Amino acid sequence: MPQKPFASSPRRFAPQARDPALIHLLLVECARRGESITALARHLGVTYERFAQWRRGEGKISNAHRAVLRAAADYLNCAPVYVLVLAGVIGVEDFVFPADFPVRERLRHELARMRADPRVAGLMPDGLEGLSQAVQLFVVQLYGEATGLPKAEAFAGWSRALQLAAVDDADARDELARRGEAARKDPALF
Repeated sequence: MPQKPFASSPRRFAPQARDPALIHLLLVECARRGESITALARHLGVTYERFAQWRRGEGKISNAHRAVLRAAADYLNCAPVYVLVLAGVIGVEDFVFPADFPVRERLRHELARMRADPRVAGLMPDGLEGLSQAVQLFVVQLYGEATGLPKAEAFAGWSRALQLAAVDDADARDELARRGEAARKDPALF
């Protein structure tokens, strides 16, 4: 029996807050297109049942074959790396540049810098230092993006160089090597 579109059965098929991030966005796009979940699963190259298992938490879409994740990027019309983040394959900690300083020390440095910044010092919650490293990294990255710090601009440079290196641009590979060496000597995270 063909799967009904979201509009005709919103309680069963509509995206739910409990859905994993990538599944949620795929369902939102599926609803926007007026397609069935079966059509979405077909586009991803999986069965309806496999997609339903991911949604129920009986499997993880992060373990899906890269071709499935690339198909998800195509369906969402976004860069595949964004899908990898949404699927949980990569996280904010994967954007921390290698350095001669431990990440915990670098996080303490960044959080202290934030507490000294009058733009955000009064807004920082007590206990931030006691949260998980992933949460702290997320907050520090948001701070850099929101305040337009040079590190946020440097991150954009890394991103451009990575994209060009992915298509085998020799200058981009040289730029990545240069940036990598410079990042090793810097206690900042991003």
